[in-house]
Amino acid sequence: DAVPLPQAPPSAAEWTALATRMAANPWAQSWPLWLDTVHLQYTADAECPWWLWMEARAIPLAIAEADAWQLMAMAAGGSISIFGEWTGELLRPLTAWSNADRWAATGVVGDNA
Repeated sequence: DAVPLPQAPPSAAEWTALATRMAANPWAQSWPLWLDTVHLQYTADAECPWWLWMEARAIPLAIAEADAWQLMAMAAGGSISIFGEWTGELLRPLTAWSNADRWAATGVVGDNA
C-alpha cells in the first residue's frame, strides 16, 4: 500500500517561512524546515558526504551514516519529502516520505557531523 504523503508547501514559500522564523528568533540553534521533491546524494567529501538536491540547490546534511544509508534505501533513487532542523548551514533530517515508505532518524547528529 502506498503511504500518503503530507502536503508540503511550495519550496519558495518554505524558504521564505524559514527566513521569517530565523529573523524572529536569531538566537535559536535550529529552525524547522520541510522540503518536497528532493533527491539524496552521497559524495566522496569526507567533511560532508550526504547532500540533498532540490531544483538548483545543494543542501548539506548532518546525518549519521547508518541513518543515511537507510534513507537512501527508502528513497530508492527517487524523490522524497523531508522534514528536519536547519542549523543555518546543515539540515538534520528527522523524518522523510517517499511514495512507498516512511523513514525516521534513529539519532540526532550534532553540528560536527
